[in-house]
Amino acid sequence: MRIAYISPIYFSDVDLSYLQELSKIDETFYFIPIGGNSSKGAAINISKVLPSSRILSATEYEELYRLGNIISLNNTYIINSGIRGKFRRLILTFKLLRKLKQMNIDVVHLTEMPQWYDFPLYFIRKKIVLSVHDPFVHSCVTSKRYEFRRRIAFALLQNFIIFNKQQRSSFIKHYHLENKFVFDSSLSIYTYLRMYKNKESKIKHILFFGQITSHKGLDFLLPAMKIVHQSHPEAKLIVAGRGKFHFDITQYQNLDYIDIYNRFIPDEELSTLIQESIMVVCPYKDATQSGVVMSAYAFGVPVIATNVGGLPEMVQHLKTGLIVPACDIQALVDAMILLLDNFTLREQLSENIIDYYENGEKAWSNIAADLHNNVYKKIVQ
Repeated sequence: MRIAYISPIYFSDVDLSYLQELSKIDETFYFIPIGGNSSKGAAINISKVLPSSRILSATEYEELYRLGNIISLNNTYIINSGIRGKFRRLILTFKLLRKLKQMNIDVVHLTEMPQWYDFPLYFIRKKIVLSVHDPFVHSCVTSKRYEFRRRIAFALLQNFIIFNKQQRSSFIKHYHLENKFVFDSSLSIYTYLRMYKNKESKIKHILFFGQITSHKGLDFLLPAMKIVHQSHPEAKLIVAGRGKFHFDITQYQNLDYIDIYNRFIPDEELSTLIQESIMVVCPYKDATQSGVVMSAYAFGVPVIATNVGGLPEMVQHLKTGLIVPACDIQALVDAMILLLDNFTLREQLSENIIDYYENGEKAWSNIAADLHNNVYKKIVQ
């Protein structure tokens, strides 16, 4: 079977990990849309986008050479709109359709709702399956245009993959979808990060990382860390990620036990931060699922997460991490202190993560086989 996997650069962390396994089953072609002057994503960082507006081989970007050990660069393409605006991108979408036809593609797997300039993709909608990373819009997103684009996609497409069983029924009901065309899947560990594996470090800190938005709960984590510091003055919190804080952080910026790196964090640095952490904390106020969890799990680091959305499916309480109530400072304090004080528990959680996500049912090999058998085959039939 021939699969065209079309996904934006900001999903490249999960994409690379998944495609590495899928390519062992199906002939897989990876298409990455980029544009503007530069393009930075989770696993791909292109400093200067080529000005030409066309579909390029990935080998035309030196920054992608290092990915050759994970995926086939000969089967990887850049949908390169350059700096010429959205109209050029519309023309590129028509060129993409022609290329997919020439390649005799059986299934087109999208991971993002089509933009207006991607509208021609709806001409082949019977071949398309859409991964829905967010069954519902995060509370920090207020764009009516984005919700309209979602509703168009849910109305015109037929096949969908979700990673969140907790919200499955409400998602189907809210968008008036057919139950039999909504397929359950899951995420696994972001194995691509292991290309930056370091030697064992003696540095151990508490880590928060990812895009900084109002729904991420930093306004609860930072005051919780001040309380933790009273009983554990050796403990340190690192907050790493770009974005705007929705509250005043000046009282935390000069504390020697809290470091805030408010900028884009490249993969190599992120991998080091995770490997040097004793735990990762996701104090989210609302969520669907989180790639942060799977990045932490790549190195066997346990996660403290809140009981929202699909997070309890990803973080199994007292098995791969700890689940606490959302918006509860004392609950975060208690959970962090529990892991700080209990080396044996941390080691057991780490072992469980590797057993479950690398060797067990949540391994990428099993996820890829399941999507091949239960999604791609059905679309072709």
